[in-house]
Amino acid sequence: MNYYLIASCFEGVVCFSLAILFQVNNFFLNHIFFTIQLLFLGFFFYNLFKVPIQKKYVKISSIVVFLVSASQYAINPSSFWHFNLIEIFGVSCLIISFALLHIYNTLGQKKDYFYFCLGMIMYFLCSCIVYLCGNLSLVFNEDPYIDHWVIKDLFFIVYQLLILKEYFTIKREKFVRK
Repeated sequence: MNYYLIASCFEGVVCFSLAILFQVNNFFLNHIFFTIQLLFLGFFFYNLFKVPIQKKYVKISSIVVFLVSASQYAINPSSFWHFNLIEIFGVSCLIISFALLHIYNTLGQKKDYFYFCLGMIMYFLCSCIVYLCGNLSLVFNEDPYIDHWVIKDLFFIVYQLLILKEYFTIKREKFVRK
C-alpha cells in the first residue's frame, strides 16, 4: 500500500506540473499510472486475501486486464495520447471488485483496511464515470460553475482523507497493543 501511495503522490505532482506549468498533454502519464495502480493494488489485494480462489481471481484478472490494455497500445500507439475507455473501465472495475471482495471478507470480523477500501470504491467509481465521459464538456450546474473534473477531484480528496483515517486507525491499534 505504501508503494501505491508514493506512486500516487508522484503522479499527481508530475501531472499537475506538466498540465499547469508547462501546458503539456499528460494523457500518457495517466495510462502509465493506471497500469501502476493495477499492479500495486493487485499485489496488495493478492497478499491481503487468504482464500486461494480469490488470490487466483486477482492474479488472473489483473494479468488479463494488463494484457488487453498493453495490446491496445501495441496495435494502435496513437491511443497513448487519448482516453482509453477499455483500460479505464477495466482497471477501475477490477480494483472496485477487489475492494468490495475485501469488505465482504471482513463482514463480522475486524475491519482491516476498511476505510482505504471504502475510499477506493468511492473514488474509482466517480473517477471511472468522469473518465468515461472523456473529453465531453459536461457541466452539472452553471451557477456556480462545477465542472465534472472538479467533482472527481473532490472525491480524490475524500479518498485521501479516508486513507489518512486508515493510517491513524492502524497507528492507534499498534499503540494500544504496546
